[in-house]
Amino acid sequence: MRRHPSERIFGIQVAGNKPANLVPTAEVIAKELAGGVDFVDVNCGCPIDLVFKQGSGSARRSPLYVYPLIN
Repeated sequence: MRRHPSERIFGIQVAGNKPANLVPTAEVIAKELAGGVDFVDVNCGCPIDLVFKQGSGSARRSPLYVYPLIN
């Protein structure tokens, strides 16, 4: 991953159904792209059936899921 020179703001979106995997993923992104990424977005809004049925995307809109990621 790298920022294109024309991008003022650069972020990376991750999705998954296990908070225990998403936090280390965000930490690796922050370490590997030190200073090169402005934000990491956790996808909690995708309504596509394939994503939802796997327990990702909008299936993860519960505060019980999101709170451990930001705490």
